[in-house]
Amino acid sequence: MLTRRNRHRLSSAAAAAVTVAALAAAMATATSAAPPPVQPSKPTPPAVVPGQGRPFIPVQGDWEGTAGGFEASFNLVLDAVHRQRAGVPQYGIQDLVMLRPNACPTDPAHYRESIITGRLPSVLGDHGDLGLQRFGLEGALTGKRSATLGSRFALPTCHGTMTWHMHPAVRHTVANGNWSLRYAGGERSSFNVRAGGRLATAIRLPDAIAKCNGLQGTLDVFIGTQGGASVTQSGVSLRLRFANAKATGTLTARGCNGGPLQITATHSAG
Repeated sequence: MLTRRNRHRLSSAAAAAVTVAALAAAMATATSAAPPPVQPSKPTPPAVVPGQGRPFIPVQGDWEGTAGGFEASFNLVLDAVHRQRAGVPQYGIQDLVMLRPNACPTDPAHYRESIITGRLPSVLGDHGDLGLQRFGLEGALTGKRSATLGSRFALPTCHGTMTWHMHPAVRHTVANGNWSLRYAGGERSSFNVRAGGRLATAIRLPDAIAKCNGLQGTLDVFIGTQGGASVTQSGVSLRLRFANAKATGTLTARGCNGGPLQITATHSAG
C-alpha cells in the first residue's frame, strides 16, 4: 500500500517529465519554424543607354534574324573581361554567322557564309552599337528584344545592302567540334561544327556521288534553331537534322539512281 508521501514523490517526478517533454517540443517547434537561409541576389545586368530613347536591358543568349530569306545568328553575352565604360554596356557578341548571296539574282538557296568567332566576345560599341565596323558590318541593339545587323554584298552582276532584323530565340543544342559521318553503304568521313552549333563545315561528298555524276568536294550548311540544316548546290541536296550529339539525314544528287543516300552522324568525343 502506497503512502501519501510516496504518491507525492511520484507526482513530482511525473510533473518534471512533463516539463522536460514540453521544453523539448517547444525547441523542436522553434527549430522547424526557423526561416531558410537567405540566398544572395544576382546583380542586375547593365542597361544599354541608346543615343535616343529610354535605357533597356537586352535579353542575353541566342539571337536570330533574316534578310530576304538569308539567315543570321549570334550569341549576346555579358563581357566579364572588358571594364564597363560610360555609355558602353558590358556586353559582347559571340559566334556570329551570316548567310550572304552567292549568285545573281539573289536566292537564299545559293549562299556563302561569313563567321566571326573567337575565344573572347567582340565588345559592343557606344550606346548599344554592335561594334562590328572592323568586319565591315553595321548594326545596333535597338531594344530589349530587337537589333539590326547590316552588310553590303557585291557580285559580278549584282550588288546591294542586307539588313537583318534580329530578335532573341531558343536554339536546340548542337555540339561544337569534330563529327563522324557514315553514309549508307559504309563509307565514312568527318566534318566540323562551329560557332556554337550554328554551322556545319566541310561535309565531304561520298565516292558514290563522284562515280555516278562526277561531282566531288565539300558542303557547308547553316544549322537552324530547331536543328534543321539543308543546302542545294550544283544538283546536290543535303538535308540533316541535328539533336545534341547526333544527326540523321539524306543526300541526293542529280543523275544518280537509287533514291536518297541515308546519312548518320555523331559528335566525336574529345
